[in-house]
Amino acid sequence: MSKAGLKGYVKTNIFLTAYDESFVKELLKELEKQHRILEFSKSEVVDHFYYISVEGDARGFEEILKDKTPWYKVEVLEFS
Repeated sequence: MSKAGLKGYVKTNIFLTAYDESFVKELLKELEKQHRILEFSKSEVVDHFYYISVEGDARGFEEILKDKTPWYKVEVLEFS
């Protein structure tokens, strides 16, 4: 059963553009060490656009993204 929507539940959505697919694979490995990956997808419409959803607050990954990708958005959702 999903905890999404329950009070106190936190999840992070990461949207990014990456031209190096090996970077995305490494990012997923690092995320997986600290968070449970809920969803991962690569856009079929826009080349090099990825979406990753993880359980918990993954805001700290912005440091990695800012130096390695031309565009990203980290969205932390906290249910109250």
